[in-house]
Amino acid sequence: MIRKLLLFTVFITLLISSTIHAGPGGSRAILNYQSTQMRTAAHGAHVEFFTGFGYFNPTLKQWNDGIEALYDKLTTTYYESASSGANTIGGQPYIDFGVRYHFNENVSLSLSIGHFKAEENTRFSGDYIEDYPKPLCTVHHIEDLLYLHEIRINPTLLTLTYKPPLFPGTDRYDLYIGGGVGYYFSSIKNEIDMKMDDEYLYRSSAIDTVVSLNLLSNMQANSNPLGFHVLSGINFNLGKLFISLEGGYHFAKASYDERDWLFFTQKQQQQLPASSQYSYKCYENKIHQIEPDRFDEIKINELDFSGFMVKGRIGLFF
Repeated sequence: MIRKLLLFTVFITLLISSTIHAGPGGSRAILNYQSTQMRTAAHGAHVEFFTGFGYFNPTLKQWNDGIEALYDKLTTTYYESASSGANTIGGQPYIDFGVRYHFNENVSLSLSIGHFKAEENTRFSGDYIEDYPKPLCTVHHIEDLLYLHEIRINPTLLTLTYKPPLFPGTDRYDLYIGGGVGYYFSSIKNEIDMKMDDEYLYRSSAIDTVVSLNLLSNMQANSNPLGFHVLSGINFNLGKLFISLEGGYHFAKASYDERDWLFFTQKQQQQLPASSQYSYKCYENKIHQIEPDRFDEIKINELDFSGFMVKGRIGLFF
């Protein structure tokens, strides 16, 4: 037993010694083999499937200007107070997925579909009394309006990337530049949710009739402009897995006309007559609606989607 243990100890000692003496040569051979395999897989003709996550900050100047102008009009003409200032739209997270084909170690072509969504809202409220056409009648308006604005952009992009030979790089990472074209499928939506209570008063005190009204209006438009983009990034090769980081700028501008803006209104009304001798002396049934021209400030003619985008991607190649 002791003899077998001594023989085994000698064998392990010789194995370790030979490995140490082989040193750089043996290790280099193994690394060279792995490097060759990785280079063949990562830089030859192959297909990649990827998904990404990042941040997109489109300009949206014309729409944000319209939101601010509408806010100023509503707070000076229709409502006494607002829950906040004019909440304009800014940058938000961006996701995409796609496929890329590498023709060789320098040139590749990808097709991707992305998604961007941003929304904000502001609540307005007002409380005032005005004269009513009938004698000795007034109406007390209590009004609450929630204004929600939302935009969705789904870029469908064709991108050509190129790794210049002068750029530094190794088998584990490389730098690239690129650009391409695509359609920016988009929709912008404005939702107006108005809740209004009208108290019809006789001789300014007796409640004649109370009308509770809820108006929900949507005003929206769609546009699919053609745009282009430029980018640069770094790609890390991890066997069959790759991770990339890139930044770029997108150029696209949407156009609209009056026919593109669709306006829909839904109404829910409840009439609550008062139990008094004055009932119905003041109130007369009428049509309540949100005037479409009240929101003309956000019926823009064009919208600039241009802006910076940064993102990271992860994927597999075959």
